[in-house]
Amino acid sequence: EGQVGLYGLEAASPVDADRLEGVLRAVNAFNVRLGLARVHREGNVLVVAWQRGVSPSCWEAVNAGVVERLTAR
Repeated sequence: EGQVGLYGLEAASPVDADRLEGVLRAVNAFNVRLGLARVHREGNVLVVAWQRGVSPSCWEAVNAGVVERLTAR
């Protein structure tokens, strides 16, 4: 049985979003390389998706859904 999770942040300004994006990408770099996490950004909103043990098709669908929701804002 796999797990998927999301957490998000909304920055107060584009400058804050740039700073937060750098931090989130650095913190999650190892898991991103392993295919266990992805960092998404649209404007001032940042979302980290993570997974443990889900199928590649499920993982791709989760991330596609995050992108769809972020760009629909």
